[in-house]
Amino acid sequence: ACAAALVAVLLTVGSVEAGDAVPFKVALTTTKVTLISPNPLTVHIEACDHIHRVVQAIRDAGATPAVTLNPGTPVADIAEVLGQVDMVLLMSVNPGFGGQKFIGRTVERVREVSALSTEQGVSPLIQIDGGIDETTAPLVAEAGARVLVAGSAIFGSPDYRETISRKKANAA
Repeated sequence: ACAAALVAVLLTVGSVEAGDAVPFKVALTTTKVTLISPNPLTVHIEACDHIHRVVQAIRDAGATPAVTLNPGTPVADIAEVLGQVDMVLLMSVNPGFGGQKFIGRTVERVREVSALSTEQGVSPLIQIDGGIDETTAPLVAEAGARVLVAGSAIFGSPDYRETISRKKANAA
């Protein structure tokens, strides 16, 4: 058994009108999945005794399953479920608080997920969360990451739009 933690993060640039569909991300640290609607729904592999069951429950509930690995968890731990998930989230900091320094080994971990995916004939999105800035974004993008999460680097800047534009340009 594991403790449940639900985190929803919403970043909207521009205006949102009533009735607009606004995507958001949810990350769960739990093994009990009931009614779920956000896409993707990401679960930490370290929190699950039965990751296959959790991934299938997420898909059965109509959501898109994704799996998260903390920095100290070997990439090989996702090998058995890699073909069943649509995204792999590699934490590039230890979860818990914003503003942490990017863990450099993450770049090689992105390459490991890419190689394992190629070996298995699957192509999940690779997402990176933590310490993403103008220096780290191009490194992980070049290694194969396609979804980059930047919190402190954006919210700590005076101009959100300009910072987001620069990050997108640097990662391209």
